[in-house]
Amino acid sequence: MNAKLRNRSYGGTSLKGLRRNNRGLVYRAIWDLKSISRAELATVTGLHPATITHIVDDLLDDQMILEIGATEAPVGRPRSQLKINAKAAYIVSVSLARTAVSAALVDLGGNVGENIHFGGLNLLDEQEYTIARLQQAVELLLERAQVMNREVIGIGVGFPGPVDPSTGQTYLPEAHGLREPFSPSLRSVLTERFKQPIFIDNDANAMALAEKYFGEGQHANDFVCIDCSLGIGASIVINGEVYYGMRGMAGELSHNSVDIKGKLCECGRRGCLTCYASIPEIIQQVAEAASLAPETVSVNQIATLYTAGHKEIIEVIQQIATYLGHEVIDIVNLIAPEMVILTGDLDQLAHIMAARIQQQVRDFLAAPLYNSVQVVSSHLKQAPLQGAAMLVIRKIYETGTLSGFSLG
Repeated sequence: MNAKLRNRSYGGTSLKGLRRNNRGLVYRAIWDLKSISRAELATVTGLHPATITHIVDDLLDDQMILEIGATEAPVGRPRSQLKINAKAAYIVSVSLARTAVSAALVDLGGNVGENIHFGGLNLLDEQEYTIARLQQAVELLLERAQVMNREVIGIGVGFPGPVDPSTGQTYLPEAHGLREPFSPSLRSVLTERFKQPIFIDNDANAMALAEKYFGEGQHANDFVCIDCSLGIGASIVINGEVYYGMRGMAGELSHNSVDIKGKLCECGRRGCLTCYASIPEIIQQVAEAASLAPETVSVNQIATLYTAGHKEIIEVIQQIATYLGHEVIDIVNLIAPEMVILTGDLDQLAHIMAARIQQQVRDFLAAPLYNSVQVVSSHLKQAPLQGAAMLVIRKIYETGTLSGFSLG
């Protein structure tokens, strides 16, 4: 096959594949719309009513959806409503941070149940021990699921670094701006240990999925989710789908420079965004300005003091928001999203930063974007775990079944 053909992909499918895709389409419509009749399904999917009837009967037989009563129709008999059966199966959802592991049993509706948290970890320097704790958390949840007679159909993991979507290979930011593969492969390690299919993605992408299905992004086709935590990452959602770029590297904002004469970063450049707007740097700058010990300062305490009118803290936070706002304006000028969502570990500081950045957008963007793009803060409390669960739930959309997922 010549190079020209190798760089093309085409969407043909067999009859069996078509049936599978239609079943997944119907399931997704029911999941998205929460409650819908058979007639409405035919309208929104474009499928023939007889096809809808056949697929719905199959999904009911497999207990993947439920019939929940009837609503009045404009014409004719009341229409019975359908919804997903959220308790039909569960996902073990994992949020792996550099210093902690959180995991939970999440149902098919994205509701977070039994959960486990291990803190005091160091992923950079103690990889083997940290991954052992991750495996322990998964094992404990699988045991609990078995005791409660709950079927677990997959394991979703949000990882604090780039993930190559074609191979599942994970990477951790290292010194001097280099990115070395996380060794051994996290997907390989988990696949050897657990029988359930494993799905891994960058933590910012996982949080963007949470925003898309449960949060501020539900009614936006194009948005950017900025994760301010130990570093700064972003997930770009275009036409409702995460944009990965080459080898999953889209959205790595930490080492974008916002001040070429600014602080020297460990990567060797000056003025990297992470030097100002990552959580440790925010705390450090506030502590220095207010003569506080950094270990006594939290982001929520900063938000409280800001709201109370603490002059030094207001100046620091407004400057940090200015740096982050410069990055947001560059992003908007480049891809023109409808919305920018601040998430991560900003907590109560998020809405303060979002309001400040929104004003910058209005002041410095050109028409018509300056009064159209929204900058908001996330209201989700379990975004990392809900997003990691969606890595698995979205696979049901492909087949309309609870098994046989593709890892691609």
